[in-house]
Amino acid sequence: MIDLLRLIPDQLQASALMTKASGFFGVPEELIRNLARTAANGGATRGPVVARPPSGAGDGAAAAEVGLLAVALLHPALRGEIAAHAAMLEDAALAEALADVCDSQEPATILEVRVAERLSEAQRSRLSALAVGPLVETADQADALARDFAEALMRRRQQRAMETTRRAAASAGSEDEAMAAAQEMIALRRRGG
Repeated sequence: MIDLLRLIPDQLQASALMTKASGFFGVPEELIRNLARTAANGGATRGPVVARPPSGAGDGAAAAEVGLLAVALLHPALRGEIAAHAAMLEDAALAEALADVCDSQEPATILEVRVAERLSEAQRSRLSALAVGPLVETADQADALARDFAEALMRRRQQRAMETTRRAAASAGSEDEAMAAAQEMIALRRRGG
């Protein structure tokens, strides 16, 4: 697909297709643009290609959940480290699948069948896109990508904690409750919320 994008002479059309491909594959648009630039330069890269999950807490965090599963499937050596992030997954079926993969010593080909049965169609599509793409070819790329996905999940957790605290401050019944909520918001901001 990347090779086809660089054949489109009109930059606006190419840009629109990159945006659509990002949504279809559940991959950050920045990554698709970087891959297209790399292909246009004859495949030369300046370093490993690493996806950065979007900063928003919505769909980017859902993609990060599937991303952690993909990395765990493809790189068994990272499963122990990835298991530590399983508590941040909100999708119960995905969390269960990740726990199963991280607890297993079986190769990806065996685990993929069990995992696929637990995922939605959109999740299977994202998992496939990550598994066949160049994102996790080396252990270093996979490790960096897993850290990025974990950071996206942490941002989502912090954003939700901040929103809960905001609501508590807005509905505080007393000045003491409002002050406590405001102090909690300050603490969350300092921690990156």
